[in-house]
Amino acid sequence: MIANFAFLSPWMLAAFAALPLLWFILRLTPPRPTREIFPPTRILFGIQEEQRTPRRTPWWLTALRLLLAALVILALARPALQPSANLAETRQGPLLIVLDNGWDSAPDFATRRDVAARLIDEAGRDDRPVAIAASAGEANANLAPTSSSEATRRLAAIEPEPFPANRQALADRLAQLFPAGSAEVVWIGSVLDGGDGGSFAAALQNIDADPLLITAPTALSVLRPPRNAADRADVRVSRIGPAAGITLAGFDSEGRRLVDTQTNLAANTDTDVEIQLPTEMRNEIARFEIVGAESAGAVQLLDGRWRRKSVGLIAGEAGDAAQPLLAPLTYVERALSPYTDIKEQSGETSPQAIDKLLTAGVSVLVLTQTGNLPPETVDKLRRWIAAGGTLLRFASPNIGASDPELLPVELREGERALGGSLSWEEPQAIGRLSPESPFRAIEIPADVRIRRQILAEPRSLPQAETWAELSDGTPLITAVTRGQGRIILFHVTADPRWSNLPISGAFVDMLRAIVDTAKPAVRLQPENAASGDAVPTPARAPSRSSPWKPASVLDGYGRLRPPGSKAALVADIDAAAASAITPPGLYERGGDIRALNTVTDETDLTPLDPSAIGWSGRVGSLAPERAKPLWPWILAIAALLAALDGLAVLALSGRLVPRRAVTAGLVLAALVVIVSPNKVSAQEVSVEEALAGTLETRLAYVITGDTLVDETSKAGLRGLTEYLAGRTALEPGQPVGLDLANDELSFYALIYWPMTAGQTPPSPEVMAKVDAYMQNGGTILFDTRDAGNPMPNSALSATPETQALRQILSEIDVPALQPVPPDHVLTKAFYLLITFPGRWDQSQLWVEAIADQPDDTGRPARGGDGVSPILITGNDFAAAWAISADNSFLYPTVPGDQRQREMAFRAGVNIVMYTLTGNYKADQVHIPALLERLGQ
Repeated sequence: MIANFAFLSPWMLAAFAALPLLWFILRLTPPRPTREIFPPTRILFGIQEEQRTPRRTPWWLTALRLLLAALVILALARPALQPSANLAETRQGPLLIVLDNGWDSAPDFATRRDVAARLIDEAGRDDRPVAIAASAGEANANLAPTSSSEATRRLAAIEPEPFPANRQALADRLAQLFPAGSAEVVWIGSVLDGGDGGSFAAALQNIDADPLLITAPTALSVLRPPRNAADRADVRVSRIGPAAGITLAGFDSEGRRLVDTQTNLAANTDTDVEIQLPTEMRNEIARFEIVGAESAGAVQLLDGRWRRKSVGLIAGEAGDAAQPLLAPLTYVERALSPYTDIKEQSGETSPQAIDKLLTAGVSVLVLTQTGNLPPETVDKLRRWIAAGGTLLRFASPNIGASDPELLPVELREGERALGGSLSWEEPQAIGRLSPESPFRAIEIPADVRIRRQILAEPRSLPQAETWAELSDGTPLITAVTRGQGRIILFHVTADPRWSNLPISGAFVDMLRAIVDTAKPAVRLQPENAASGDAVPTPARAPSRSSPWKPASVLDGYGRLRPPGSKAALVADIDAAAASAITPPGLYERGGDIRALNTVTDETDLTPLDPSAIGWSGRVGSLAPERAKPLWPWILAIAALLAALDGLAVLALSGRLVPRRAVTAGLVLAALVVIVSPNKVSAQEVSVEEALAGTLETRLAYVITGDTLVDETSKAGLRGLTEYLAGRTALEPGQPVGLDLANDELSFYALIYWPMTAGQTPPSPEVMAKVDAYMQNGGTILFDTRDAGNPMPNSALSATPETQALRQILSEIDVPALQPVPPDHVLTKAFYLLITFPGRWDQSQLWVEAIADQPDDTGRPARGGDGVSPILITGNDFAAAWAISADNSFLYPTVPGDQRQREMAFRAGVNIVMYTLTGNYKADQVHIPALLERLGQ
C-alpha cells in the first residue's frame, strides 16, 4: 500500500522543518491567565520584582498544537492513494512504446497520449532510454531509443491519422532494430484488430517475453457508405461496443446542416438509418457525419456518384409494344431503376417524347431502335448535349439512317453477323476495355458473346474514344465529347437478339458507370441561348490517364483540411484505399470531384481482443481508476483539533461557562459541516460579474488566443464604443474579452467573434453553451476577415478562416441565412445604409432569412420576431474600428477612402442598435394609427 501512496504537492512537506521552532514558541507562550478584580491587590503595585518566572504551556496542549500544524502541512501536500503502481516494470535497457494512431484511436487519443507521457516519465526517472513508434506513422520515422525529453518531443508530434494503422510494416522495422529480449514493450492498442493484430502481437512478443498491452474500452460508432434510394437515403451505422444514442447529420458543400436525425444503436451491430428527404435536397448533401464522434470513420464524403440521376428512356417507333418484357428498354430499365430515377414517355411519338424529357431535364437520355429524327429534334438534342447532357444509344437495323451529329463515329452499311450457317466467323468475346474509360474496373464474364454488331468506319475512329472492343479489335462501345456533354454508342442492341451482354451483370455495371460519370439533370436551353452555329465544336474530354490531385483531405478527427505534403497524386481513384500517401478526402481531375473515404463496405471492424490475437503478456486498461485524495479528511481532522484547542484555552482561562460551552459546541459543529469533504456546487457567476454585466451595456469579443487578433478586437470595439457614446444616446462601458468556456455570455447582447487560420472549434459543451446563448436572444457577429484575400472562396478552395467558421457552425443550429435585404431593419436601425463595409468592402453581411408575410405591404422596414442570432461578414469590422491610445486609426481601409471608414462605423452603430432594439424600426408603421387614436 505504501507503493501506491503519493503526494500531489510534495514540496509542501518542507514546512515540517518549522515544527521545532513552533514547539519552542508554544513552550514559552502560556495561556492567557484569568483576570480577577480584587481591590486590595493595589498595595502590591509598589513591590519591586527580582525575578520573573513564566508559567509554561501544558505539554498536552503543546502536543495538540504541534499535531494540528503537522496535519495542516500534510493536507497542503495533497496526499492521495494511487490505485496502481508504475505502468512499466523496473528493468534495465530501453522501453519501447508502440502507439496505435489509426482513425479508430481518434476519439480518445488525448488519453492515449497521456498514458504514453506517463510511461516516458517513469522511464526518465529510472534513466532508461525510450523508443516510441506510431503504427500509422511515417515509414521513415526515427525509431531508435533516445532520452525521455526527446521521446516527449516525438510524442507531441504524433496525431491520429485518417487511415488504418499499418502494423505489418512497423513490425518489420521493429524486428530489424530490436532483437529478441532487447527491450521492454508496451503496446497502447486501438479499438479495432484491423486484420493484423495477431501477427503484430507475435512480433512484439518476440522482442519482449512479457510485454504489456493497454487496451481501449472506448466504443466506436462508424458510418458505412450511404445509399441514395428512390424515396429516401439509407445510411448504415456500425456500432462497436455497448448500445448508445447518436445524432446523424448531413451537410452541403458549404457546410450548412441540411438534416439531422437522432437514433439509438444496438450493441455490436449494424443499424440502417432512413432519412426522408426530397431528391433535390438529398442530391445537395455533400457529407454525412456522426455529430461529436471526432473520427474520420464517422464521416462519409459524397461526390457526384451520390446524386441520384434521372434517366430518360425512348423506344423507337419500331418497338414491339405487344411483348413489353422482351423490348430493349426493359433491360435498360431493370438495370438502372434501383439506382436512378427513370422517366419514360409512353403513347407519344419519339420527337414528342424527346422534347418533353429534354424540357423537364434528365442526366442521361437512352435511345433504342431509333433511326432518323426530324431536324428540329436533332437540333434540340445537339443543344442539350452541348449543355452537358449524355446521349446513350444502342444499335438497331435502322440506326444507319440517324443524323451523323448524333453518333460518335461514322457507321458502315448493314450489320456484321458472327456465327451461323452463312458466316465463316465464330461469335466474338469482349476483349479489351479501355483503361481511360469508366469501364476499366469492370470484369466481363467469360461466357459473354457478340453475335452481331454495327461496324464503324475506321477513318472516323481517331476522332472518338473506343471504350470496349471485341477480341478481334473491332469497336463494341464508342464515345465522343460534344461541348459539355457526350454521345455513347453500344454497337449491339439493348436486348439479347445480337448478344447475351444485356443479360449479364457486366451490362448493369456498364450502365451504372455511364450514369455515375454523367452530369446532374440538364434542361434544354432556350433556342436563343445556343443556336445551331453556336454549338461548341467537338472536343475530346480531359484525358482519363491524367492523375487525380487532392483538393481537400480529412484529418484523423474527421475534419476537412487543405492537402499536406504527404498527399500524392492518384492514378486510379477507384482502386485507391485510404493510406498515408492517399489520405481520405476529395480528389479532383478535369473538373470532376471524387470522394475517397476511410471506411468502405469492406472495412473490417473486428474489435481488438487480447485472447483472440494470442496475447500471452500482461494486459492493462487505458482508463485506470482515479486516485483517491486523502487531504480533505486530514484537513477535517485538523479543523476538529483547532476547535479542541480553542475549548482548551477557554477551560484553562476559566471562561468556559455553560453558555459559552454551548456556543463553542455549535461553532465546532459548524466547522465540521464546513470542512466536510462532500462536494458542493459552486456559484457559477460571481456577484461582481453579474452586477458589471447588468448595470452597464458593454460590447464583447471572443478571445481566440492569437495576440494580434485579440488586441485588434479590443481596440476595434473600444473605437466603436467611443463612436457610440459621441453619436448616440448610448454610453457603453469598456469592451470585454470572453473566454467561452468559463465566462457567462448572457450579460452581452452582441458578441464579436473573429476567425483565425487554423482555429479549432471549442468543445461540444462550449458550443452547446454558445447555441443556448443564440437561441435565447443573443447575437454573435462572426467575422472571417478574409474579404481582401485573393484566394477564391469556393467549396474546394475556401480560405482557412472560412473553413474554421464552417467547422464552428457545424456544431450549432444555424438558421437559413441571406444577405441583408434593402428593406431590412439593419439598413435603418440608426443610419440609412446600403452596404456594410469594414476594412474591406468585398463581403456581404449575412443575417437570418425572414420570409415575407402577406401583411408586410407598406412597412418601411422588414423585421422578424426579435433579432437575428447570427451575423456573418468577411469585411474585418474590428480593424476598421480599431483606434490606438491617442485615438489614431491602427489599420488603413482598402481601398483607402475615408468615407469607407465612416460607413464602417455607421454599420457598427446600426448593428449595435439592431441587437438592442430589435424590430423597433419595423414597427414604426403603426405610429400614425397610434397618434390618430390618441387624438380621439
